[in-house]
Amino acid sequence: MAGLEFAFECLKKCISIEKDSVWHASKSDPIAALLLDLESFENNLPTCDPSCHCTLDDIRTKASTSSAQDANSQFFDARLRYGHKLIAVMQKVADELNELKKQNDSKSTLVSVKHVSLFTSSFQFLILTCISPYLDKGVGVPLQLRSQVIRSWEKCAGDLEFRKNELTRTGECIVKLLNCNDAVRAELLRKYFSDIICVFEQLNDFGKNSLSTAYEELLSSAPPQLLMSTFLGLVKPRAATDRPPSWFTIAIGSQLSKILIGNDGLYITLSSYEELNGDGIWQNTPLLSIVGKQFALPPRNMKKMVYYKNITAQFFRLIYNEKFPREKLAQLFFFFVVDMKKRSALAASVLVEDELFKPWEVLTATAHPSWSSSCATSLCLLALWSDEKSSQGLLKNNPRYLPVAAVLLSLLPISPLDTAHGQRNLRNDVYSILKFALEKVENLSEFLLAFITGSSPCFQLTQDQCRVQEIGVSPSVYGKVSLSSVQLNKEELLARKIDATISLLKSLHQPTASRLFIEVACKSVRMWDDDGAQQDMPRFINHSDPITCDTEFRRSSSHLIAGVFFEQLQDGDINFSDTEIILSLLGLVQATLQSTIRYISEHHEKMTLDIIAAPNEHDQQLRSTIAQNAKMAIGLAGAVIMAATMAEKVELGHRIVIDFTSAILICLIRDPFDCLTIGFPR
Repeated sequence: MAGLEFAFECLKKCISIEKDSVWHASKSDPIAALLLDLESFENNLPTCDPSCHCTLDDIRTKASTSSAQDANSQFFDARLRYGHKLIAVMQKVADELNELKKQNDSKSTLVSVKHVSLFTSSFQFLILTCISPYLDKGVGVPLQLRSQVIRSWEKCAGDLEFRKNELTRTGECIVKLLNCNDAVRAELLRKYFSDIICVFEQLNDFGKNSLSTAYEELLSSAPPQLLMSTFLGLVKPRAATDRPPSWFTIAIGSQLSKILIGNDGLYITLSSYEELNGDGIWQNTPLLSIVGKQFALPPRNMKKMVYYKNITAQFFRLIYNEKFPREKLAQLFFFFVVDMKKRSALAASVLVEDELFKPWEVLTATAHPSWSSSCATSLCLLALWSDEKSSQGLLKNNPRYLPVAAVLLSLLPISPLDTAHGQRNLRNDVYSILKFALEKVENLSEFLLAFITGSSPCFQLTQDQCRVQEIGVSPSVYGKVSLSSVQLNKEELLARKIDATISLLKSLHQPTASRLFIEVACKSVRMWDDDGAQQDMPRFINHSDPITCDTEFRRSSSHLIAGVFFEQLQDGDINFSDTEIILSLLGLVQATLQSTIRYISEHHEKMTLDIIAAPNEHDQQLRSTIAQNAKMAIGLAGAVIMAATMAEKVELGHRIVIDFTSAILICLIRDPFDCLTIGFPR
């Protein structure tokens, strides 16, 4: 222990001055003053080899550490000699600590806080005299940002071999210091990791590989968060300072890429960005755009697809686990995907689009569907990107988006639920996706009617209240969710799809919902006329085949759909002051009454020519539905005509439509069959 105490005493002497006289002798040069005081302190301090430059009597004419070669300055010579003395003392301390470590005595290897502080203080002088002068311009933190005293110090730019040897000497000392004691190592890495990295990266650029193994071991054992923060700090732009050389930027970029593609690399990287820039990074959209583009640039020595697969998988995991704000993380992911798509459309399709759409595309073909983490991640990201500002058309321009919206529509209706903190509301996300997907679809009413009358299955989606949260485990995106198929006959399936469509329309803006209610009802009524050819088939031919039955069901369901939508219109708040709404309502009334007249005509003809025909239960139900729709249409027509005639101005075309509708109503009231003689426009 005596040797260790002496070594620490020498180290303390390396950074402190006790004699005021040395200031005058050194002409107020701080390094020269330290050197003079140190050499007068003890003669048996560790010394350099006699062949070393610092031992020569006049080193100003030899390999100076300055490119200025100022013959009147003792400054640079003192720096070289002092640096060698400091390295020798530090190595002495490290050797003493290593000897104690070999004794396997945990108490003897403890280093006091005072001595650890002494290490960190002396390391500053090592940086000033043994590291910074030999680094390339722009590498590391500039000296002028460290101290006012050494602002005018210049780097050694002359003898390259001399620089290599000096940095190698310093690197060997650093390796000894990092391996001598855990407390010393932790403190040096915490405060001076960037300077240590610069030493080894500069040696690598010099082609000096003797310390490469030690450097790799250091990087592999250092805390990833500290490592990433340090690397980012080294390439962070600084005002009024030299730009880092290209070799240094490439080297640090390579190290950053290694961390990024490693275990939890994206989380470590983004955490480091937060540490450097604060939480404001998530509010800085231009910065997020830059970071996203940086992530989309693959390393030179790595295949694009392999790299993109790694990064996209990490993005999906972070969104699922919510390690960062999901909305902002999704925005960063969007910037990454946009740039990735420019570089590799195949990677974007396979790695992102498949993850978004495939869970829903395969749902209809799955015998026993169930909820999974891929469903949760997909739905969450689709909801986060269901915003024109966030996705900028990335989703809407994709041909797979609208078919997936139809599948999501088959999940409705979803019961509302007050979700726990940290969980997203499943119902709100599904509705927001559907609204965004269908917002600008042309002929949306045809899309909805095709969904209602189609044969695609429906599903039951339920989000349950999560009352228990496991400690230490991040909650899932939506908590407890169940997804299952619903076994329904065609009548039940039709009713379910009608409910789903109504549920969606009620979530829309009122004028839009009213218009779509009217358009869907109108188009469904006209289905009766489109499928009327089936009525001309011979009476005694078997019509029980599937095609005929489906056509009959489709035709009969048209008035059922219209009837339900009629009821929704009656229950809703219709704006009769809107001309477009009035015209749409008149069109619906006309289509309904026109279809009713055709039905009456067909029924009358059948009863006249077929004396043995008897109405079956299906015919009676259909007749009742059509009659009910006609009554509602008549009532609605009266309200529309009253609202239109009360308006101050009614265009000529609107007046003609109203007159035709009024004539049909009068005829229906007198005798339904008289309506056939009216020249109603088709």
